[in-house]
Amino acid sequence: MQANTALFFLIALGLNAIISDTGIVTFDRTATPEADVRGLLSVLKKEKMRWHSDRLGRRNEEIVGGGLNEALQRDERARAVFHGVCALMEFALGREG
Repeated sequence: MQANTALFFLIALGLNAIISDTGIVTFDRTATPEADVRGLLSVLKKEKMRWHSDRLGRRNEEIVGGGLNEALQRDERARAVFHGVCALMEFALGREG
């Protein structure tokens, strides 16, 4: 799911994705114009906020009487999207491990 998330954003922004043998999705930072990297980072910053578990917990339209949406906070798919966004953002910033 994390790899699919990274692949989605790279394709959506017209960047050439590189998929490693281990399934990690990145792009060639040296061949990508700085403006495109900045655009990617801008999108990823917004998505990081959108998929953060605290933000997801406040999506409570289905909770009677309000309160935290703990099911959505713990949803493995939502967490995978968040971690995929974070990993791609770290790579784009040059801080991958």
